[in-house]
Amino acid sequence: MTRGLTDDATQQGDPLVAPALDFDAMARWPLGGEGDAGAGERGEVGRASVWRLLRAARALEPGRRPGVAYQMAFVALFALIRATIWALQGLDALLYPRLRDQPVEEPLFIIANPRSGTTFLHGLLALDEERFTHHRFYQTVIPSVLTYRAGALAERLDRRLGGRLGGLMGWADRTFLSFWDGIHPMSFGKAEEDEALFVYQRASLSVCLLLPVFEALRPVELLDRLPPDERRAVMGFYRKCLQGHLFAVGGGRRFLGKNVLDSGRVHALREAFPDARFVHLIRHPYEAIPSFISMFSAPWRHHTPTIAERSPECRQLARIAVTLYRHLYESRAALPADDFIDIRYTDLIADPKATVLGIYEAFDLTPGPDFLKALDEATSSARAFRSVHTYSLEQYGLTRQEIHAALSDIFDAYGFDPAGADLG
Repeated sequence: MTRGLTDDATQQGDPLVAPALDFDAMARWPLGGEGDAGAGERGEVGRASVWRLLRAARALEPGRRPGVAYQMAFVALFALIRATIWALQGLDALLYPRLRDQPVEEPLFIIANPRSGTTFLHGLLALDEERFTHHRFYQTVIPSVLTYRAGALAERLDRRLGGRLGGLMGWADRTFLSFWDGIHPMSFGKAEEDEALFVYQRASLSVCLLLPVFEALRPVELLDRLPPDERRAVMGFYRKCLQGHLFAVGGGRRFLGKNVLDSGRVHALREAFPDARFVHLIRHPYEAIPSFISMFSAPWRHHTPTIAERSPECRQLARIAVTLYRHLYESRAALPADDFIDIRYTDLIADPKATVLGIYEAFDLTPGPDFLKALDEATSSARAFRSVHTYSLEQYGLTRQEIHAALSDIFDAYGFDPAGADLG
């Protein structure tokens, strides 16, 4: 079965169009190390160093890479944040010796291919404040118990000042996070994915938001396929951060996470948290893939605006989306049925309350009265929600035929219509 993306312009020899992508060969490469099938410089298969990422960025064609000043700022900021985290977590260990013994019990992870409703579902489950706790974005930027303490102090001070500090937070949101307005609104003070914890370990595809160096990032597309020592080092840091979160604000609750790039880390998460449970949201690829490309390419408009919608970079994002679809589909078979539940995006949108209660039933959880009341209020307004944004494969130079060819077994497994008649 052929699983490649092809393009008429590619066949005509356009040098600015990505070549046909062989998904089978790509998927084998991280384990087999076959030749130069995307292995990057010198056949390296581990995480890229910051300097290797920078070299990869400088090797991009003019007009397809950020400016030198931006690249230098990226390296300086990355080094500064890493050093700050190292120092603060070192102080955490001295000030809170019980931190190392903090358990992380039965975390619940919402996993999905990007743009499949994880934020919506996470928001509903997070209403159960007696049972779950989750990250806010600022807590993942500098993951330290001291950061949590400072955040709590700032919130108390803000209340005394009548909300004046909230204006400072709003300024930070507008200055640093506005590029996703209308696609995926973000705020330092609100719930968010914890992908920054993987960025600091150089184990995240999110680096491509800042530097479109796809070849250097290939080894971390699927964390499950990193060499075991590297994978465990990454997950050791992640577990340490979750321990800090639960120590600071857990209060005996379970961690509730959502991260679409965890699609490539299912086995790593299971290895780090053997009693974890997973909620898998599945959405039609014709809808999820162009929405994912739109979101991940949004920052490029600010630092490299010459990258067009029909570009090799956007086709690389399509390849990554297909990679994550395939890996998550193949990984789910290895998980115990009692710890994993499939949820269709269309079911979530059609009846969010029934979907959430179905998750509770599947995992033998009892919803409390306060949660049920909050869920009623949230879902009564959510029923009327529909995104005002529309995306298409065609705007990125993709076709339904090539996506179906790459994911035909997934179409069959979930009953997706190749013609797209079942799109919402």
